[in-house]
Amino acid sequence: MKREKLFLLMALSLVLFALTTAVFADSEKSGFDYSAEKMECRIQPSAFDMDEAEKNRGLLGSVTDSDWSIGPEDAVLTIIEYADFQCPYCADASLSLIEYQKAHSSEVRLVYRHFPLSFHEKAVPAALAANAAGYQGMFFEAEEFLFEKQDEWSALENNDVFEEWLIREFSNFSDLDFDLWYLAFSDSDNEADIRNLYSQVIRTGIISGTPTVFLNYADSNYMFDNASLDNFLGKLKANENSLAECPDVVIHEETPYTAVLETEIGDIRIELFPDTAPNAVNSFVFLAESGWYDGAVISHGYDDYVWTAESVENPGYSFDPEYSETRLFDGPGYVGFDGAVSDQDAGRFFITGDIRQYFEGKIRSDSSEMDVSKDAVSEYITEKIIRLSKMNSLFGRVFDEDMEKLMLLDNGTVINNIRIDQ
Repeated sequence: MKREKLFLLMALSLVLFALTTAVFADSEKSGFDYSAEKMECRIQPSAFDMDEAEKNRGLLGSVTDSDWSIGPEDAVLTIIEYADFQCPYCADASLSLIEYQKAHSSEVRLVYRHFPLSFHEKAVPAALAANAAGYQGMFFEAEEFLFEKQDEWSALENNDVFEEWLIREFSNFSDLDFDLWYLAFSDSDNEADIRNLYSQVIRTGIISGTPTVFLNYADSNYMFDNASLDNFLGKLKANENSLAECPDVVIHEETPYTAVLETEIGDIRIELFPDTAPNAVNSFVFLAESGWYDGAVISHGYDDYVWTAESVENPGYSFDPEYSETRLFDGPGYVGFDGAVSDQDAGRFFITGDIRQYFEGKIRSDSSEMDVSKDAVSEYITEKIIRLSKMNSLFGRVFDEDMEKLMLLDNGTVINNIRIDQ
């Protein structure tokens, strides 16, 4: 019995050893070692101050079913507006925000919260009228109506006259059950709720005037015009699938790698240079293996002397340029990461056309009034190429045999997949 157990243990040990050996062999064979080591990079900042947003959420309260809101609960952008129906600035802001939500109905949620200022006597009756419509699912229709008519009703003599105006107008409101509306409008408990909520918000010290608008609970600092909202929404969408940390180191600098761009015009092979641009190659391989570039679209850029390819999503990190004196963008087919500012945009790479020929034609055109020597032109072009190489990480070159396919690339050419071979 003991002998059988001993043989069993020996057999099990051999199986485990074989499995372990196979795993390490596959790892070495693939070259993609997803270890705990991370490449050097910088995570791009969030679209807003997360700490501030969470603090505001804690003080003001999360959006619940008791809020007046329109748009999906899982919206990319939630706009929370504190407003006063008699405030002229609120009318402009609210009507604009309503239109913005309509235009981005699948991505934006709009939340309206009352903040009736004490010196606006008609603010509470207007809020009661909107709430009464809201109980029938028509709050935002009532809000839009009241703000559009603000000049008319805010000039009325007193609240008694204003309430008569409200009753008359809402009795003709389309699709509204007027009797139910009037019961809610005249219910004193509803007025008490509005005033109590106002007092609670005042005690937070966060809001003192109107309109006050929060974007995902971060203070908008009054930047809620369409352009600012587009910018904020764009950043949120870009960060939505971004990496929270730098990519794993998945390459070996001494291993040769080939990237195969699978496109509608055929495969284009690129020799990668991990020896001189390890971060760029690692980033490219990591993103390619993750399917980040699947569906990327090729377009001409920089006066048509390069082709650019943008990934579907922003990976959310950047890294320092990598420069080697032995490899320059000195001809067609070189591949680099865009470093138009100071960092490399890890989601965007480009492939050069005949840069030297392009620069020569441009310089000759720009300096046509002077007879400049060929040697001076050549020297100046070399300096421009060196500057370009220092600013953008050169990490690969298209195989000579595939250069003809490169010339067939056009605006809109789709990269179906990027395969990494070695």
